[in-house]
Amino acid sequence: MMSVRQFVLLYKTLVYAFTTGILVMLVAFFATSVLWTASKAWFDRYMKPLFLVSMSMVFVPSYVHALSWMDILYNMGITGQVASILVMVMSLLPLGIMMALFGMMLAEDSMVEMGQLYRKDLGVLVKILLPMAKPGLLVGFAMSFIWTIQDYSIPSLFFVNTYALEIFSKYSSTNQPFLPIIISLPMMFITLFVLWAFILQNKTIISGLRKALTKRAMPLSLPFWMIVLQYIALSMVLVQIVVPLLSLLIKVQTWGNLWTSFYLAYDEVIFTIILGVMTASLSVLLATIVTSKVVLMGKKIKTIIWILLILPLAIPAPTVGIGLNAIFSRVGMDFIYGTLWMPILANLIRFSSFACLVMTVQHMRLDQSMLESAKIFQKHWFHGFFRVYVPIVFPGLLASFLLVFVLTIGELSATLIVVPAGTSTMTMRIYNYLHYGSSHLVAGLCLVILGIALVTGFMVVHILTKSEV
Repeated sequence: MMSVRQFVLLYKTLVYAFTTGILVMLVAFFATSVLWTASKAWFDRYMKPLFLVSMSMVFVPSYVHALSWMDILYNMGITGQVASILVMVMSLLPLGIMMALFGMMLAEDSMVEMGQLYRKDLGVLVKILLPMAKPGLLVGFAMSFIWTIQDYSIPSLFFVNTYALEIFSKYSSTNQPFLPIIISLPMMFITLFVLWAFILQNKTIISGLRKALTKRAMPLSLPFWMIVLQYIALSMVLVQIVVPLLSLLIKVQTWGNLWTSFYLAYDEVIFTIILGVMTASLSVLLATIVTSKVVLMGKKIKTIIWILLILPLAIPAPTVGIGLNAIFSRVGMDFIYGTLWMPILANLIRFSSFACLVMTVQHMRLDQSMLESAKIFQKHWFHGFFRVYVPIVFPGLLASFLLVFVLTIGELSATLIVVPAGTSTMTMRIYNYLHYGSSHLVAGLCLVILGIALVTGFMVVHILTKSEV
């Protein structure tokens, strides 16, 4: 049973996550609404690069943003939950921008042009564009809410207690899995409800990934106050990009310090890369097998399988690690316990759903007639698979691999519990450094992570928004 303190803590965590999700999507909506208020030439020249860079930062770990903003917020006298919310908003804003843009792409020129004949431009935005973008906005809110409610790294850095941290603390103090898993059940049910209500019921967002950005309607003319809100939101997007880059470069001070931080963490870097590559490879293999079968199934069976695939997203990250420890520490299963396979399994459970989602989008783009022709003319199964199927789904395979890889190297909550003794990831090393004050060493490692995440994010965004079959 939950104690009164735990119930209050869960309520505060829900308010914290709800506030973060709302703020993320409000900023994202006002920023991306410029898509329909700016001329196409001006948007392509200035706004499109801004949004692409912002979306490329979607995989930058939250602790990188925390380190970048920590000194700035402390100097401004902003601490505690307010500081934690601000950092989470900046961390999740790229995700919000991505989902809001996909939602905006669902609107068509003809709908906007027809609306301009009968309503004022602000009415077109509110009555046409906002409802059309609603699936993307709701999915963005749900993902921001879930990410926030399950993350305890940023709140703990600002000395804010959350329900996810309560689960981890309970396990750390007792080393018994039963009670922490029981405590995590309310969070799991809440997360499942959010997944079902906002994501599984808003499948139209996927079509936003399949549309080209061909806006030709006349730009909307909005009131001055709306334009001010747009520019405030766009300024926040720009700040969210610039602050981490400049802050870390200033903290590192010299390229020699960057090399020193990398050299001292050499073992962690190698272990992290191995962990990321193995997890991503297995995730891609699993996603390829599952999605190639699921897309051919009936609607009801497909829905059930998708629920099972997305179910791991509802499990709090500490609970994933606790459950794996409970299973593989038993006699007969201890050949896996304490090995590299533990963090691989933890990250596989947490992130393989994302690989399945990307591969599903890729399969929706396929020309099924090409696959049918391959089945007719192939010499054998391997011939058709490697000569036809793999080349046409390669963008999805690459995007899935990169996505899971960068999520794995930034993961902390589950890896911290299952990592083999005597080993550590870059994220664990950075997180430990952050509790003792930032320095050029931790800034150097964060800069390495930021660079990897930026390059990976740009490639994934480019593949998802440009690749077509």
